[in-house]
Amino acid sequence: MRTGQHQYAVTHARTQNLRLFAAHHIARPTGLIYRQARHDVATAKRRIEAERRRRQRDEALKSQAHVEAGRPGAVEPATALPGSYSWHPQYWVEYLEVLEAQDVAELASSETIPVALPLCSLFLDLPYTPGRTLVDAGCALAIATDFNPGSAPSGNLHLAASLGCLRMGLEPIEALAAATVNGAAAFELSDQVGGLAVGQEASLMVTRPLRSVDEALYAFGDPLADRVLARGHWVS
Repeated sequence: MRTGQHQYAVTHARTQNLRLFAAHHIARPTGLIYRQARHDVATAKRRIEAERRRRQRDEALKSQAHVEAGRPGAVEPATALPGSYSWHPQYWVEYLEVLEAQDVAELASSETIPVALPLCSLFLDLPYTPGRTLVDAGCALAIATDFNPGSAPSGNLHLAASLGCLRMGLEPIEALAAATVNGAAAFELSDQVGGLAVGQEASLMVTRPLRSVDEALYAFGDPLADRVLARGHWVS
């Protein structure tokens, strides 16, 4: 099979699988990865623009892009898309261990949601995302685990939120919001998950007795859950 034919076959198979995943609610977003070591900013812009056009053609697939930052201007490709399209240009940017003032300004003036991955910083001994700087600039910061065998082999969101306070300068209520409502917003799921409201999915955790939210995030690593409700059913 020629190179062009092989690329077409791979792209076609990927698209068909993604449509199947979307139809069965297996996966909601598709991701576009921009790595500084492999792509310059111009290349990233071209890839993100191609993803935008693909999303316009197939509205069943809700796409976000994540961009690995690391030098001035790194986040600009994900924030430069105008908001005049028929779909909402909701992108997220993650791996934000190194940010310059230019990057913070780009994020603060856009609808892009910065996503901090503190467990990745912990596992790989990297700098932590400057959460305090981003929040003070007006960004809706989200926190995630990464849960990746190569960079963060842990799904402990409680620990990730605690590190948001201990290493990123966030107040406990800010770290809690970053791990819940802002994460839902990055997936365009604010009307379904991320909070406690009528019409949202009944998934929540009832904690052991705590004096405050501060205690929940201060006691990093300690078990918090007393009971767990998942989609309306108590987990035994």
